[in-house]
Amino acid sequence: MGTKNRIALGIVTAMMIHHIRNFFDSKDLYITKRKEQLIRTKHPIESSYIINNKFQNVLDNTIATCQYGKDNNIKNFISFIDEQYILYGISNNGYYIHVTTLFYPSKKKLKQCRGNIKFFKSNFEIKFEKYIQ
Repeated sequence: MGTKNRIALGIVTAMMIHHIRNFFDSKDLYITKRKEQLIRTKHPIESSYIINNKFQNVLDNTIATCQYGKDNNIKNFISFIDEQYILYGISNNGYYIHVTTLFYPSKKKLKQCRGNIKFFKSNFEIKFEKYIQ
């Protein structure tokens, strides 16, 4: 399941690679054990995706990318699973790509991303706009 300091989560989908070129050095996605512990304590419900090896489901249901924070080295993605949106970040440290955050955002947080969201398909945008209104 990875090396001594990281846990393998899944494989980045072709849709994500298509929309964000030249960012991913590999397709394998990891999380550091320290970051996994932080997510487990701060967001216990969302951490079930990591604990139960269901993070590939999050990757497969990614609908958009957005700029949530100020760090340009982190790409943030939005997934739609079980009628809820999940925001997660992926960072590329040169050796491997890893998850930086994972949480269920409020409508207010999603509205903050609204200005710079790039949807993978137009029907995702229609559903999203209905949700945040």
